[in-house]
Amino acid sequence: MQQSCLAAAASAALAIGGCGTSTTLNGAGASFPAAIYQRWFQALASQGVRVNDQSVGSGAGVRQFLSRTVDFAASDVPMKAEEIAKLPQGVVQIPLTAGAIAVAYNHKGCDLKLSQVDGSIGYMEEAFVKAPLQAAAAANASGQQLRPTLATGQEGLAAIELGPDLTGSNPNPSKGYPIVTYTWVLLDKSGNGARLAPLQKVFTDALSDQAQAVAGQMGFISLPPAVQALDRAALATLKP
Repeated sequence: MQQSCLAAAASAALAIGGCGTSTTLNGAGASFPAAIYQRWFQALASQGVRVNDQSVGSGAGVRQFLSRTVDFAASDVPMKAEEIAKLPQGVVQIPLTAGAIAVAYNHKGCDLKLSQVDGSIGYMEEAFVKAPLQAAAAANASGQQLRPTLATGQEGLAAIELGPDLTGSNPNPSKGYPIVTYTWVLLDKSGNGARLAPLQKVFTDALSDQAQAVAGQMGFISLPPAVQALDRAALATLKP
């Protein structure tokens, strides 16, 4: 849409630099990566792309994507085959970032170590474990007791083999911290129309080395270069 300079100044929420044409994209979904997504999206506002992303949870995001009320969705779990079958335009699922899930506790002097057995206990994304909370060590398939860190998370992530649809998983890696996962962005494969260029711009930017480095600084796990390349190739398959 076209905006006058006066309108742009009066609406700080748009944060669009200058008086040129701007685009607004709407997304919804996972809360797990919301912090890094907001950081990335805010940086794009001055480049003429505004992204309105609602952190409503993976399930709600997928439902909105299926009902065609958003331009993209974010989900910590890839779409199921029966869900994909409902989309005649097809779907491209891109792992955009990753993170370690920490079992956090607040008990000074306690060194908590756990193994993958029956039971119930709280958990959160490792980036949110701040003092006085601590992260418990968890045993991987090799029996190593490791705490979630950027290094151990990257090692665990390397054990996940992504298939041709970029949705692979490994429920019990033998190396690295074992509770680690990708989180995906869901995009229409075709039928994007005028949204195509802005969508590709937003997510190509998120896959840059600079953006991925910021993710690592915020407690997420930067994508391996090979995965970044696969993601960029998948983005290139999107159609108007």
